[in-house]
Amino acid sequence: MTKENKKKIDNARLKYKPDRVKTLLIAEAPPDSLERFFYYENVRERDYLFLGVTEALYPNLKEEFIASGRTPEKKSIILNKLKKEGYFLIDLSDTPISLLNDIPVETFVPNLIEKVKKVADTNTNIILIKANVYDLAYKELAKLGYKVVDIRIPFPSSGQQTNFQRTFRQALTLTNRK
Repeated sequence: MTKENKKKIDNARLKYKPDRVKTLLIAEAPPDSLERFFYYENVRERDYLFLGVTEALYPNLKEEFIASGRTPEKKSIILNKLKKEGYFLIDLSDTPISLLNDIPVETFVPNLIEKVKKVADTNTNIILIKANVYDLAYKELAKLGYKVVDIRIPFPSSGQQTNFQRTFRQALTLTNRK
């Protein structure tokens, strides 16, 4: 990934970073098509994680967003609501999986722990999204005293949307956030 793309992603993420992160969501990596990044306002299709999270937290706002034709203005409203309520998303890898050139994703766990230390404390709820992220990071983060939800949540695509909704809502219930 180019430095320019990384900076663009970092800036988009920081724009919606809460002053205090109450619930940290950790996914695997930015999408292979960088224009579909969670924190970009103008994503017209295949915005799976954003739509899944929004459906679980704000079903009415998701309907309004879809009905609006997925306008950047509506997405910005939802992203600001996530920010205001203390939700923040980071990734295990800062680089899309397709660009890792066979570097195993588990090599990014130490870097992930450093990223978590910068945005979370032991009162922050942590929800791991995607089974391999859970498998790689759950024990490491729990060992450090973080409040990591002990549920394997699938990524909300490839037919896993219903399972994502069920398990993500269970995770929210365990954090007392829903």
